[in-house]
Amino acid sequence: MKNLLNYIQYLVYVLLGVSALMGLLFYAGVIGESLLLGWAYVLLIVAAASSLLFPIAQFVMNPKGAKGAIFGILGLVAVAVVTYLMSSGEPLDILGYTGTDNNPSTLKLSDMGLFTTYFLMFGALIAILVTEVYNAFK
Repeated sequence: MKNLLNYIQYLVYVLLGVSALMGLLFYAGVIGESLLLGWAYVLLIVAAASSLLFPIAQFVMNPKGAKGAIFGILGLVAVAVVTYLMSSGEPLDILGYTGTDNNPSTLKLSDMGLFTTYFLMFGALIAILVTEVYNAFK
């Protein structure tokens, strides 16, 4: 396991170095936007794969400790469902807009994203306040 962590640490350093080099080459005018955007997609895929694979590996290695993670995921799904049900699919009356994104499904998803963000930010703020008050009286 420690050997795997060393490989991952070296991989992170390599990705950071390549990213810094590509940033410098972009600002020097050597490479274009398309190559930099392609690298951003590669980093996005690596991040998404890591965020999916590492929790699965942790779940396999420690199934008893995964109960909290499952409850957290179920809580996030519940928040997403509630905010989707709260969202409105009513088309907007926007002067001069002739695009195709003013449809109910897109509007419901964007409302869901906004409401979820608001809800989670409010929850984080409440958690911070409760923790500080609790520690003040401890």
